[in-house]
Amino acid sequence: MSDKRITSFAWNFLENIATQGIQFFVGILMARLLTPKDYGLIGILMVFITISTVIMDAGFFKAVMQKSNRTDDDFCTVFFFNVTTALVFFVVLCLCAPLIADFYNEPILSPLTKVVALQLVINSAILVQRAKFSIAMDFRTQAHITIVAALIQGATGVTMAFCGFGVWSIAWSGVVGALVNCILMWYYGKWRPRWRFSHSSFKEMFTFGSKLLASSLIDVTWKNIYPLIIGKMFSPIELGYFSRASHYVKLPSTTFSGVIDRVTFPLLCKVKEDNETLNRQFCILFKLSAFIFFPLMAGFAVLAKPLIILMITAKWAPCIIYLQILCCGFVLYPIHALNMNLLQVKGLSELFLRLELIKKVIDVIALLITVTMGVKEMCIGLAVTSYISWGINAYYSGKIIHIGLWNQIVLVAPTALYTFLMCCCIEGVKQLSDSYFVQLFGGFAVGVAAFYLICRLFKSNELTFMLEKVKGQIGKSSRNQQKD
Repeated sequence: MSDKRITSFAWNFLENIATQGIQFFVGILMARLLTPKDYGLIGILMVFITISTVIMDAGFFKAVMQKSNRTDDDFCTVFFFNVTTALVFFVVLCLCAPLIADFYNEPILSPLTKVVALQLVINSAILVQRAKFSIAMDFRTQAHITIVAALIQGATGVTMAFCGFGVWSIAWSGVVGALVNCILMWYYGKWRPRWRFSHSSFKEMFTFGSKLLASSLIDVTWKNIYPLIIGKMFSPIELGYFSRASHYVKLPSTTFSGVIDRVTFPLLCKVKEDNETLNRQFCILFKLSAFIFFPLMAGFAVLAKPLIILMITAKWAPCIIYLQILCCGFVLYPIHALNMNLLQVKGLSELFLRLELIKKVIDVIALLITVTMGVKEMCIGLAVTSYISWGINAYYSGKIIHIGLWNQIVLVAPTALYTFLMCCCIEGVKQLSDSYFVQLFGGFAVGVAAFYLICRLFKSNELTFMLEKVKGQIGKSSRNQQKD
């Protein structure tokens, strides 16, 4: 990969790591100050917000990114469509707020819905700005903006929680974070909309984007049906435990899969006509994704108990088992992102949609089997279907660039072995002491050292590649400083 691509990947990775790291530590403080029910109530509302966001986007972000001959009319069309759609959904959610509150028998959900829904309108104004930055591969500016917004959002949430605002601290901090992000995006972004809306441009992009919209809507609705069911069939408190477990697992999984999605899509689009180069780039990204993500998620699962107890106290202990099970399924998220990006790069949005429908049928079967058993069994169902989805996605990757499921298993098998041996070392440390502090920090130190030494022992190509790139970037920075 070129230096620009490595730099783009690094900045996007830094943005996600820093943002999620901020949210992680802020979440620790707020979880200590708030209750599982507070998080359960927000978990219910985020279902509606997330689904509305997907419809608002309508696949236009990927459509305008994938389009080769973009014009200003395209960007203006996307902008006005998104803002109008967001305003419509804001009004709809405000009108439906009392119904949501009655359905869950929680009166506070009515005013809470109206506050949380403000994020829809604010976020709709930055989609084109994000697309512009991504097309230019300017992930450095995006990183600065996102990190600043996350810091201000976190400070707002912790301050309000400390002052006793309860669930409102989560709601208003989200609005503040979205507003800061929007202001900075417009300040640093060069693009400004003109009063234009092209019907031909809309039709062209919607033809591509509508398939992605349908598949994304199916996927997001499905992912959020669990909070709806748990909140109704069990309780907001049980949903709070599930939401915290899901949140902590999604921090690394969605962070890295988000990097994969945002960086590899424009990267692979540049070589989409050259299958040989596309194949080579895909293999490099695939192995690197597994090399970084497998040990991260495995270590998270093994150290889940001391981590949760020390971070957010024993009152959250019931979420530990949920977290460990979900880690087993979410470990494949970056792999899913790469496989599905390949379809979008090739313009196969119809196949993308068809695969989502097939996978969701399997997911529904798993839900129907596990829903009456309990939340733990529902988490197991989620993990199992993740592996089935990998098989389905990989089958079609094999059709496109001849890297099917078996080839992908071979690509990640060495990293899976290194990760297993690392987990054995961490588990050994846990058996030496009953102190959660020793288990967490001792296990983490031993895990990092063990993974590095095991990779050196087996002469891992991924480790060599990453070390060479790091040394190259350090050397480049040193030379630039000497010139200055």
